[in-house]
Amino acid sequence: MKQTKSSNKVLGAFLGTIIEYYDYSLYGFSAAIIADKFFSAGTDPLTKLVNVFAVYAVAYLSKPIGAYIFGRIGDIYGRKKALSFTIIGIVIPTLIIGLLPDYSSIGVWSTCNKAYGCSQ
Repeated sequence: MKQTKSSNKVLGAFLGTIIEYYDYSLYGFSAAIIADKFFSAGTDPLTKLVNVFAVYAVAYLSKPIGAYIFGRIGDIYGRKKALSFTIIGIVIPTLIIGLLPDYSSIGVWSTCNKAYGCSQ
């Protein structure tokens, strides 16, 4: 019985890691498409690609901030409440990013990407 609970935790951690790295690879593979849609047309393609990865870096570098914030929430209010907040913090920015049309909303996209990074 004890082995099954441990196996479930390992499987859950494994699947979570697989999904996270799948997200990274999707972002990397679609970076050129994102660069064309969200950054100005007159810009050099390499500059647009660097800008896309810079926005991604902001989300990646905001993870320690999210770890601190949600760690404190978990310490004060409990792990269940912290997990609920992180799920909301992932779902809402993802939904907003999915509904954004183009370059005119790059500021919203960057902010949502940072919020998503904090919630991971």
